[in-house]
Amino acid sequence: MIVYGSSLSPFVRKVLAYGAEKRIEMELRPTRPGDRSPDFIEASPFGKMPGFRHPGGGEDGGDFCLSGSSGIIRYLEALQPEPNLIPAEARARGRAIWFDEFGDTILMGCGGRMFFTASLLFPIVILDADGNRLGTLDTPPPSWRQARHPLKGEFSPE
Repeated sequence: MIVYGSSLSPFVRKVLAYGAEKRIEMELRPTRPGDRSPDFIEASPFGKMPGFRHPGGGEDGGDFCLSGSSGIIRYLEALQPEPNLIPAEARARGRAIWFDEFGDTILMGCGGRMFFTASLLFPIVILDADGNRLGTLDTPPPSWRQARHPLKGEFSPE
């Protein structure tokens, strides 16, 4: 089975970790945001990570493609029920699916922004009007570090 995406993506890592727990062999095909390769777009028509391909898993013997980590995980659970990673009991199953949805939407909605802002934007290369490198900004400005943070009270990358 093939997972298209980047190991930086928590959604891609979620699918890979789930597959590893199920002992399902998966190949990660590194894919960048904006990738328009035909194989990736077939697996993920909206270009979102992860894209997934199960060679020979389609009804006609062709490939089965799917995108979205939650849908991929439910597919893998149905394909290979043991070991059971999603509880069978109705209340426990509902809670497990709720926590998955909470992590994907609420937590990533705020945590993703903090990660991107604090980690991926730095260092910033500073250029003059002619494109000559003047230096870098390696950490957030002090005003960012003193801003209110919804979880800790203050934003602090240290």
